[in-house]
Amino acid sequence: GDLRVTGWDNNDILARTDGEVLDISVGADEVSVTCDGDLILSIPRRLSLDLEAVSGDADVRELPGGVAIREVEGDLSLRLVGAASIGTVIGDMEARESGPLTIGDVQSDLSVRGGKGDLAVKSVAGDISLHDMQGNVNLDSVSDDLYVRGLSGNLNARVEGDAVLYLQPAEGRAVNVSAEGDILLHMSPRANAALTLSAGDA
Repeated sequence: GDLRVTGWDNNDILARTDGEVLDISVGADEVSVTCDGDLILSIPRRLSLDLEAVSGDADVRELPGGVAIREVEGDLSLRLVGAASIGTVIGDMEARESGPLTIGDVQSDLSVRGGKGDLAVKSVAGDISLHDMQGNVNLDSVSDDLYVRGLSGNLNARVEGDAVLYLQPAEGRAVNVSAEGDILLHMSPRANAALTLSAGDA
């Protein structure tokens, strides 16, 4: 089922489900939860979250301790989350004010706003949209289009579609983008940066 996890200031753990099975095991520094339906979970902010699999959508908020998720069969949303390691997302993925982020495979679109650290992505089958990223970005494979607006670090990307880049790179930063479609670059004429751009058959 669907999963919603929210960090709160309370030291208690609150769980609600519409399923028939809900097992909660609490250790000194970890909590294990097994459920067969939709689950709404509130846990202390100081805890980190480790998820094996979510059969529906997942929404995780306000967990600065970080998140590790192996597989989400639906959409994944992260907000105000610390370091996150994501395996596979079958649907769309969005992250807001979270990071750093390490992502394996997103089989639809990926959107990140206010990235708090580096972003490393193996594969995205749809589009990627990035806004106000505060670290380095490495995108191994983007099947559709890439849109970037606001980036403080380096950018390395391989794109099968088009790339639209709004950048103000600082001295010492590098931008390396290869796109099978078109590349549209907007940047200040006073920018001092190393650019490597390849588009179409070039």
